[in-house]
Amino acid sequence: MTPARILIVEDDRVVARDLAQQLATMGHSVVGMISRGEEAVLHVVELRAELVLMDIRLEGETDGITAAQEIHDRCQIPVIFLTAYADAATVSRASRAEPFGYLLKPFEELQLSTVIELALHKHRAERQLRASEQRYATTLSSIGDGIISTDAQGRIIFMNPAAEALAGWPRPEALGRSIAGVFRLAHHITGEAVEDPVLLALRSGQAAGLPAGTLLLTRHGRHVPVDGSGAPVLGEDGQVIGAVLVFSDMTRWREAEEALHRARTELAHAARMAVLGELTASIAHEVNQPLM
Repeated sequence: MTPARILIVEDDRVVARDLAQQLATMGHSVVGMISRGEEAVLHVVELRAELVLMDIRLEGETDGITAAQEIHDRCQIPVIFLTAYADAATVSRASRAEPFGYLLKPFEELQLSTVIELALHKHRAERQLRASEQRYATTLSSIGDGIISTDAQGRIIFMNPAAEALAGWPRPEALGRSIAGVFRLAHHITGEAVEDPVLLALRSGQAAGLPAGTLLLTRHGRHVPVDGSGAPVLGEDGQVIGAVLVFSDMTRWREAEEALHRARTELAHAARMAVLGELTASIAHEVNQPLM
């Protein structure tokens, strides 16, 4: 059993005291016993609770379901409902608060112990997952290349700052939009539309790259030369559940390539002029000899 700091929200004092004794026997610490939902919302963080045992029917204007929803939204502390009500409407409302457990009164101590242990384990796993996702998002946000992630329908679910800057779309406005409306492509010579590698990856299940000479048509009307590729994201069953696009601004590379081409052209011209000058001097010398 993992010991935890537990807040009891129960308007029946006898039930609350009995519950506190059971928790103490299990090795948990009861940080408070509150009878009103609004007070639970106000004090749950102050009491440093790690878990809340919540009755659904409470004194005051805020019932347990509403209080649990507010606690979840504000501080993500896990809530277990302990209630005598199991009708379909109540269960449906309670499920929207995303509880970590639901026990019907009366219950056995073993049932309570098991539900608490599972709730704490699930909460630790979710916290680790959120931390991992935050590290992942921070890493992608610091990368200089543009990165866009979509769901299986090609709707944008992530966009890093580099992608925002290149496409001209702020992330809040881009999220939920089709990739085709944000990442618009055209060939730099013909002006014809270039197929989005994300949509191609979603359709084929294979990675796809951009053809040479692709331009990104930004939201503000700029034409930016880009290179990149899209790759499918596969679920555990091997089905495509989304795609990731990585692309780069090729403007400087294109400018450097053009500068190199100009330099080579000028060098070749200078070489031809030098050869021509030597040939002219040679011809003049050959002509002058007979004349002398």
